[in-house]
Amino acid sequence: MRLLKFIILVFVVLVFSISSCQKGEISNSPVVLDSATIMGFKDSTQLVKSISQKFYDSLGNFVFSDSGTFFYYDTINRKVIISDQFVSSPDISHYLMSLSYNNNGMLIQAKFNITDDGSINQVRVVDYTYDEENIVNSQTFTFTKGNIETIPINKTSDLQDGYTLDFNVPITDFPDSTLYTISFDSSGRILSKSELYYPDLKSGTTHSFVYDADGNVSKMIEGFINGPNGATPSDTTTHTTFEFNGRDTKGNQLYNLNSLLFNGVASFLLNLGAAEFNGSLLDGFNDRYLCQFTKYPALNTKAWKSSPDSYVTFNPNPQYDNIGRLISYRLYGVGYANGHGYYSYEDQILTYYK
Repeated sequence: MRLLKFIILVFVVLVFSISSCQKGEISNSPVVLDSATIMGFKDSTQLVKSISQKFYDSLGNFVFSDSGTFFYYDTINRKVIISDQFVSSPDISHYLMSLSYNNNGMLIQAKFNITDDGSINQVRVVDYTYDEENIVNSQTFTFTKGNIETIPINKTSDLQDGYTLDFNVPITDFPDSTLYTISFDSSGRILSKSELYYPDLKSGTTHSFVYDADGNVSKMIEGFINGPNGATPSDTTTHTTFEFNGRDTKGNQLYNLNSLLFNGVASFLLNLGAAEFNGSLLDGFNDRYLCQFTKYPALNTKAWKSSPDSYVTFNPNPQYDNIGRLISYRLYGVGYANGHGYYSYEDQILTYYK
């Protein structure tokens, strides 16, 4: 089920929306508990209460649905609690994930409630630090078996006021490692990402993103570089993974929620062998989900299928309530769920507190 994928792949949705993110310091003085004020959120009608998924096969036939994920916003302690049941108090023992923020609203810790059976070494806690410009500069992973891994993140500025982050991640149980390189423009929008394997740095994957005038992703282009004896043009394949022909002008709740709850690491994908953590919990593998809702819902999606090598075009069919909030949106998300079979599409179903 989807909640199991959340634990294993850390593939979970957390969505709420505001027009901008408040960077100023949040007062520590006692305040009335109002989830609309967390990290500058002023419009309480935008607070997502739950997200659930409905899954469909390639023909559009219903396969199964999950029970939903619920969110509790603890404004006093600057936390968000994620649970598989409705939460009405910050004092709970049953949770899936807890997110904590600093005074600037940057994500500083993601804590997972993992049942450790000893069969696999999983990430239990991820801690982040930032530089004076609120750019992430390290991530520390604490695993269920007690080992701790700190990954320094290097920043290089460019002449267009953008920047590039790179970090080297060891591959569990192998002598090699992966070099991640992520480039951003001056507004912090991700432009490209590569994952190249040591020691040759001539094999791995690349992703680049094309945006329209309104800040929506219009294309995502993916490349596979096959080494390790030195990549040549014949060793590299490139295709357009997604192409979006038209975006709506409302319904950006998924985009804002993902960007703000994971403020500082919303575009990250980090592999640690047996354990994986997505800073952006709607991106799935290689940002296939992230680009589908950046920035407004797509009205027509063309998606690449790896098997067979072909394309499928579909209507994401965004649905809104009477005040224009996104309440349903279809993503292309091929996968397999034990006991349910294969699925090709999933509908994100959103409910709000007010």
